[in-house]
Amino acid sequence: MTEDNEVPNYRGFDEGVSSEVQNLARSMSRTSTDEKSLSRTFTNMSQVPGVNPMSKNEDIDPRLDPDSDNFDSRFWVKNLRKMYNSDPAYYKPSSLGVAYKDLRAYGIATDADYQANFANAFYKLASRTIK
Repeated sequence: MTEDNEVPNYRGFDEGVSSEVQNLARSMSRTSTDEKSLSRTFTNMSQVPGVNPMSKNEDIDPRLDPDSDNFDSRFWVKNLRKMYNSDPAYYKPSSLGVAYKDLRAYGIATDADYQANFANAFYKLASRTIK
């Protein structure tokens, strides 16, 4: 593997990641201007409200406002995750899977196979080679 293709090691939720999340939140809040298409969701969990941080509501927590000095990127990500989990009919959950095309599997069934001896060893070798 060359140096250009190496995946960087995960270093946790550092200042660089925090600023990237803040920039992402700023770009998302600027593109979401239609208030009618945005939904606001409340939950009974008091620590993370699960509200839409892109709404133009003045009562929004300053930790969710990317233009605020009190912006908290961890709180913003937790809030967004809770908002997605609160309405799975609207925010369709996704999963990642693997599918193989033209996968072949074969083996030798020892209980149904006959014992190899000198007479049939060449036949068994030829049949394995053909498979």
